[in-house]
Amino acid sequence: MRLHIIRHGDPDYPNDNLTDLGKREAQALARRMERLPLVRICSSPMGRALATARYTADRTGIPVQTLEWIREMGELTANPHSSVLPDPVVIWNLPGHQLHKAEGGKENQGANSDLFPQPQTANRFRELHMGWLEWLRQAHIQVTDEGWTADAPLAGNDVAIFCHHGSGLALLSLIMDIPVAALWRSIWLPPTSVSTVLLEQYDKHRINPRLVCIGDTSHLSSEGLDNNTSGLLYNIN
Repeated sequence: MRLHIIRHGDPDYPNDNLTDLGKREAQALARRMERLPLVRICSSPMGRALATARYTADRTGIPVQTLEWIREMGELTANPHSSVLPDPVVIWNLPGHQLHKAEGGKENQGANSDLFPQPQTANRFRELHMGWLEWLRQAHIQVTDEGWTADAPLAGNDVAIFCHHGSGLALLSLIMDIPVAALWRSIWLPPTSVSTVLLEQYDKHRINPRLVCIGDTSHLSSEGLDNNTSGLLYNIN
């Protein structure tokens, strides 16, 4: 089983939708996704994610299931104390040296750090975590201190979750057991990028999640659309 975590297309943030460029990106993505053994499409309930997901849904005939817990975390902001950034910024856009200070926390993947607004960040991350565990439970997968296990062999098909930059990296931090600040600091997900996790099954019921690609936009290259820097704040000129 493969899980594809997908950021929405180029955003029209004021209208929570896609720009014309974003629509072209989503169409190119849909052509890529229809070639996969896709059986399920999930999406954040936010407009820009749903709009992106619907292009793939239309090409595959698979309905979109909304997941409230994977919505973007844009309400979580902090002062970057920077002369080149607005005040405030969403927490994943804080300067790298600040995010680095939050990487040592293990509890709640480091979301409890005082660098972030509290208790809002800890509570929101906990909501995402609980939603993810329930999503896995419905797929007959359990996560315990001993690792991941499944009740039966996993099907060899694909599932897509259409989401956002901040929440997508937060989900990856849970899957890979890496502090969320480390991913927010070091990884950027381009619009319509695909990050793929293989749920590798062994010893009958044990599962090891293995990241096989991150932020891939190969579907945009042939369209000349792979230079979109939406979401980057530094050195993008």
